[in-house]
Amino acid sequence: MNMRNRLSIQKPSNRITSVRRPYSLFSQIMDDFFDEMVFPEVPQEGIMAAPKIDLIDKENHFVLQAEIPGIDKKDIEIELLEDSITIKGEKRLNNEQKEGKYYYRESSYGKFMRQIPFPEKVNTEQAKACYENGLLKIELPKSEISKARKLELK
Repeated sequence: MNMRNRLSIQKPSNRITSVRRPYSLFSQIMDDFFDEMVFPEVPQEGIMAAPKIDLIDKENHFVLQAEIPGIDKKDIEIELLEDSITIKGEKRLNNEQKEGKYYYRESSYGKFMRQIPFPEKVNTEQAKACYENGLLKIELPKSEISKARKLELK
């Protein structure tokens, strides 16, 4: 049994007895249920959910990959700070659909921003970025010193 669900009581005989807290089993079951449950991100109107990222530590550099489908690369801005990277952008609503009603509209539109701290310093001057098929890929060489700058997409 999980120690979090037990309460220790010391009796006069200096013997420790473990007593179960009421409703602790129910609380544990509910905690486990909600910890394992995955809720889809539902962004507010005009705010797009932050992109999902992978930050991979290679021997002498980092590779950051961000999933940003359906966005024109001119609408993506990357800013490298000394200890983090900020990715901003906007997915614009396609106004070509003028007839008919939506039964489902799960696509998100609007602005997004994601800031990711670096585990080590990076050489911002030699960082490279490319965006293809909805995947933003940024290579960040490791360094002893770091300076802030904006990064252009190729």
